[in-house]
Amino acid sequence: MIHMLSPNDRLMSRKATVDSLTLLAIARTSGAGCIEIALLLQDALPSTTSVNGSMDDTTPNDENPTDAEPDAPPSVVIRASNTNPTVGEQLTLTCDVEGQAPNGTRYSFSDPSGRLIQSQSNSTASLTISESDVSVEFQFNCSASFPDGTNSDSGTVSAIPSG
Repeated sequence: MIHMLSPNDRLMSRKATVDSLTLLAIARTSGAGCIEIALLLQDALPSTTSVNGSMDDTTPNDENPTDAEPDAPPSVVIRASNTNPTVGEQLTLTCDVEGQAPNGTRYSFSDPSGRLIQSQSNSTASLTISESDVSVEFQFNCSASFPDGTNSDSGTVSAIPSG
């Protein structure tokens, strides 16, 4: 509500700031002896203010939920069928998305050996251990690319084949 000031009106204001909280009090007295007081409380978040005891939150994301920031992509985990495989054994790596992976998710694996074979389902890859792999530490990770354009990388899993 906006009031027009008359020549007999007096305005007084006081401002106090403590840490990141500011309180502004404005008092208006009219010639008829009426007093109106308005309080403005503002914190470090510039979009949230309190006027006359009511909250007015004008954060853009609350005005239009479609403007909300996108959720972080789901977490991705890589698992090895055996971290100490033997010669002739097939080491299988699985790239798992936390929760349900959206349709159209694509997977890729780091392949320091150059010999990983990725399955048709794309979420697994395998490597058959050979004599030359014994005692060599392999480190693998995977990445998931989601239909919305976001990506998420797994941690690393190590495998050290033995004879």
